[in-house]
Amino acid sequence: MPSSRGGTQGRLGLAGVALSVALLVVVGALGDSAATPPLGPRGVLPPWSARAGASSATVTALLWLALAVGTAGSVAAVVAVRAGWRPRVRALLAGSCAAVGLLALVPPMGSADHLSYAAYGRITVQGGDAYAVAPDAWRSDRDPVVSAVRPPWRSTPSVYGPVATAAMAGAAVVGGDSVRHVVWALSLLFGAAFALVGAALARAFPDDPLPLLLWGLNPLLLWALVAGAHVDALAALPAVAAVLLLRRPGRWGPLLAGALAGAALSVKLPFGVVLLAVLWAVRRERPAVVRALVGAAGVVATAYALAGPHALSRTGPAAKMVSLASPWGPVAHALDGPLGFGTSRWLVRVGAVLLALALVAALHRLLPEAARSDRSADAARAWLLLGTAYVLAAPYALPWYDAIAWAPLALIAPSAARSARAAALLVAHAAVLAAAYVPGRVEGLSAGVEHLTLVLRRDVAPWWAWAVVAAVLVAGLSPGRQRRRAAAPARSPR
Repeated sequence: MPSSRGGTQGRLGLAGVALSVALLVVVGALGDSAATPPLGPRGVLPPWSARAGASSATVTALLWLALAVGTAGSVAAVVAVRAGWRPRVRALLAGSCAAVGLLALVPPMGSADHLSYAAYGRITVQGGDAYAVAPDAWRSDRDPVVSAVRPPWRSTPSVYGPVATAAMAGAAVVGGDSVRHVVWALSLLFGAAFALVGAALARAFPDDPLPLLLWGLNPLLLWALVAGAHVDALAALPAVAAVLLLRRPGRWGPLLAGALAGAALSVKLPFGVVLLAVLWAVRRERPAVVRALVGAAGVVATAYALAGPHALSRTGPAAKMVSLASPWGPVAHALDGPLGFGTSRWLVRVGAVLLALALVAALHRLLPEAARSDRSADAARAWLLLGTAYVLAAPYALPWYDAIAWAPLALIAPSAARSARAAALLVAHAAVLAAAYVPGRVEGLSAGVEHLTLVLRRDVAPWWAWAVVAAVLVAGLSPGRQRRRAAAPARSPR
């Protein structure tokens, strides 16, 4: 039976998560601000908001409070579960769906990316090529949806995969000439994808609350993916389904898993790590490898053929981008001047690849291996290694990118006692990164808030990221680490 202490701590933790969601809803309901870009005329349908005119300092303080309270509550709940507390999984799923529903009623916040999504969908529906035409070059002064794109993305064509573009086009059809309605359609779609991932986890692990605590009631993900209405939630759905399908015996499991991994890749290219993870899990079965490759190739080839010749045209320029809060921000800033932009960014890309490989090796030694007979767990672990290495080493890092590591962590949580290390690592990385990108927009900031957020992004978050990277490398690559792990007795994940 769970201890009363663990139960009290767990319930208090969930209360912290609920308060975090409530604060996010309040920020959205306040209306246009430094966190929430304008959506045009209000109507009967959501997203609903007031015209409170909240200052950038107010929304920044509320969002920081939401992240702090929610993260503390989430950690407390996870620790309570590991101590023996067992909340009902169905109740957690209901709470997650309620949080998603509430956040879908207010405007998205934390960035203006959803306005770019709306524009790309609108351009596609009107017969344009979102990969070749930037919003400011497509009827930007006449179209109510395309003209809503905010700086600095007005001159940037789409970098998203064809499945993502199709989803954006669908939202544009539903929303018509109203940017508010297009954005709401996107919020509903991405929120539904997030909730369906939670439902899949609940069905796969009906007696373990950890997966839902790490995904569906994770305030860092509710903030970044749901409140922010980011396409990464859409990519996570086929990715998680691909890994879970490897549980199926017979020939169809690998084929369908490969197809779904291809769909995830076709939403956002970094999710190609899921296909690598699927192939790794079936590596001992040559027919299964072939089926997985056939499934993935069929989806990817079809999607990109329909998207047209420019679908990959933005990957080159995007690969040269370096965000302020990534570990490579200070490096690029120091090298751009003396070496020139091109050489500097080439060195950063090479360094990022080498760092990612080192991180994969370190994480491989830190995280317990799955049983050879469990293809799904093996794929989830491989995805966790690759996804975590990606988010820690990538030159361009934003809070919602961490979904690529949180999803596999939720998948391995019930079967790996030492997944706590990966959870602590991701919390340490994601919490600081999220705080650094509050309130989210480059417009509407007071001088003081702008200075404070720039200090966090430029002078705090990158060095914190390097500290996390160093901790992983030292812990994982230190001499004797593997021998100590091998000598340690197996422990129950509970």
